[in-house]
Amino acid sequence: MITVRCRLCGADFQTEESNKVDRCGFCASLNTIPKAKDARHAELFHKAATLRGTNYFEQGAAVYESILKEDPDNPEALFGLVMCEYGAEYAGDAWGRTLVCNRYRETKIFDDQNYKKAVKLADIECKEIYDNIAFQINGEQERFAGADTSAARCDVLLVSKQYEDKDILDDGFDPDDDNVPVKDFELARHIYDYLSRKGYRVFMTGKNLKNSRRQDAIPMLQTAIESAKILVLVGTSREYIDDASVESEWMRYFIVNRGVKNKGFAPCYYEMDPKDLPQEMLKSSPIDMSVEGYEEEILKRVAYYTSGSASGSASEATPAPKPAQPVQETPAAEEENVSAASANEPEAAPEQEEAGFGGMGFDEEELGFDILEATKIYDDAFAKEKKARFDYELKQIGDAYASIKGFRDSQARAQECYKRAEEIRQEALYQEALRSFHKCKDHVDYLRTRLLFETISGYKDADGRARECAILAKRVKKQQQQEIIDKEIEAIENKKAEAEKVVEQAKKKEEEEDKPSMVLRILVIVIALAAIGGLGFFFKDQIMNAVSYYQGLLG
Repeated sequence: MITVRCRLCGADFQTEESNKVDRCGFCASLNTIPKAKDARHAELFHKAATLRGTNYFEQGAAVYESILKEDPDNPEALFGLVMCEYGAEYAGDAWGRTLVCNRYRETKIFDDQNYKKAVKLADIECKEIYDNIAFQINGEQERFAGADTSAARCDVLLVSKQYEDKDILDDGFDPDDDNVPVKDFELARHIYDYLSRKGYRVFMTGKNLKNSRRQDAIPMLQTAIESAKILVLVGTSREYIDDASVESEWMRYFIVNRGVKNKGFAPCYYEMDPKDLPQEMLKSSPIDMSVEGYEEEILKRVAYYTSGSASGSASEATPAPKPAQPVQETPAAEEENVSAASANEPEAAPEQEEAGFGGMGFDEEELGFDILEATKIYDDAFAKEKKARFDYELKQIGDAYASIKGFRDSQARAQECYKRAEEIRQEALYQEALRSFHKCKDHVDYLRTRLLFETISGYKDADGRARECAILAKRVKKQQQQEIIDKEIEAIENKKAEAEKVVEQAKKKEEEEDKPSMVLRILVIVIALAAIGGLGFFFKDQIMNAVSYYQGLLG
């Protein structure tokens, strides 16, 4: 069996590894089943699908690329990479989900080499699903094609978390609602105003796209990412920096500008320990926004990478200042990060691959994973472990630890998560079985409850409860059978009594019907006798003479 994440609703379901396609048990949508070489590849497929389904498209693409390193002709990995490149997700609610794209690419999906290869290698059932999704992606891209993105060209791309729950580009976000911005957004807005006053073209999602339609916003964001000379990231916590909407922008900036020179990065933090920043950001000399004069430091970085390209008198009056010594390391570190972000560049130096930005790509020697990626996975899992309450949450956390086996104490933590998940699962089943036990009405209910207890054999008194259910099932069944027999005998006796009653009623009815006719016969006889007596009275002389005459003859 293999665990697959549904492409439509995001639920996990199990299916046979030999299946090419199968339906999700939750939303009934048809999903393609990846052809995994082994259990590790199956876990990577599930991880990639989870990242893609939660809008971590760049991280998901990195996992698909790692699979393709070992299995370059895997159609599911190729098509998953295509979906990440176009930012394809299914948005909506329980009433229905629709495919939307969070990325705009000038290359049509039908001309994409990965798509062509995936369709060529796929089975006929999978090919039909791939084609259907491709047509939907193509429709989304055609809606983006007519957008005017000239206003999105910028010198500085400013990225931060915007709102607590949803951000501008999130499905269902209404900018007119009472959405309270977080501290990160307020700080970023201050930098936006500051750099704008200095004459630089600044692009910020929360300001530039607030009143834009989605079909215009996606291409505009892509243009801003491609044209920006420097990215300024503002964060007050690791949680907000790693948020999908934030990470999507700053990581895509590095992916899109991979190999492009003179592209800068200025991470800024406020009221947080700089050690909490992603390791790759520490190489870019983070700026502490709680220190007075941080605006000038940001301005130096911007001027360095834009070569004083601010539009206005500010750029004419002030030459581009040289960055301070800590900043001079930024270009080199940046180029190292950018060149290492791709796991597919063979010319990259070994040390650059190890320092890959955002853990893009996996080190397949010894440990089998990238250290930076492992650190992020471990930290995320550790943070979630403290808040986990349900068995499926702990199972997912345990899977995360297991994916970096050998890193720190991940193996022990994975086993602990699995143990806690199993205890929670067993306790939930035990409580459910107890509730079922108290509601049992017949032997079938007791047998079902027995099966529930048997599924957690060895837990508390589950085995004893199961035996008790078996005994009660037999006893109740015997009682029910005796009740059925008694009811049948009673029914037969009732039918017999009803039959006798019917016969008796018929007899009475017949007697009642015969009573008038008997009276009538008696009455006729009486009348006849009376008539005969009357005739005898009137004809007695004649009778006597006749008698005498016959006596004489006989005498």
